[in-house]
Amino acid sequence: MMTTNLLDVFTHGLGVAISPLVIIALVMILLSPRAKENGIAFLAGWLFGLGALGGVIFMIGGLSGMGHRPVIHGALALTFGLLLFALALRSWGHRKDKQETSRWLSAADHFTPLQAGAAGCFFAAIYPKNLILTAAMASKLAETASPQRIEDYGLFIVIGSLTIAGPVVLYLLAGKTIQPRLDRSKDWLVQHSRQILIALLCFFGARLSIRGLLLLTGGG
Repeated sequence: MMTTNLLDVFTHGLGVAISPLVIIALVMILLSPRAKENGIAFLAGWLFGLGALGGVIFMIGGLSGMGHRPVIHGALALTFGLLLFALALRSWGHRKDKQETSRWLSAADHFTPLQAGAAGCFFAAIYPKNLILTAAMASKLAETASPQRIEDYGLFIVIGSLTIAGPVVLYLLAGKTIQPRLDRSKDWLVQHSRQILIALLCFFGARLSIRGLLLLTGGG
């Protein structure tokens, strides 16, 4: 695995894994009466969403013949970076609005397994931050040969799923004894989720924008 790809896999994977709203929703699921079934369903939906999104992007890349074309990849990286900055500005403008978090807090507690799985898939593949970061990672890996691409993207999924699989596995092992700790974690995330999200969006927005500009100017 190339060093640059390895660095991108880890950083983008962590960017996907650190998703406060997603973790809050998962914790609410694990505090609900159907915690075991819904937690497993949420994790399954999450893994499916990440895998399916990567597969779609690889297919589009293959059909369009993106390959190793710096101008195309530079334009994509710059676009993704600017989109993340736009999301950061939107989040900053709504930083005092708790409606989004409150909606998930009230809904996740009453999910059926099917709804929990659909929520996991949504957060992995459609939730804007994760959609952009995953698309940026998959489009970069589209440059590499197929076997290496699958290996790299598989590692990306593993890293991006740590904060989802971790609580589910802990609940399966420890049961309800872990719930007080999960509840405290949820309370902390509710208080700081907006700040964490804005910091992540700005970091990856800058990182992708710089990479895009370097590729477009021949410096990457």
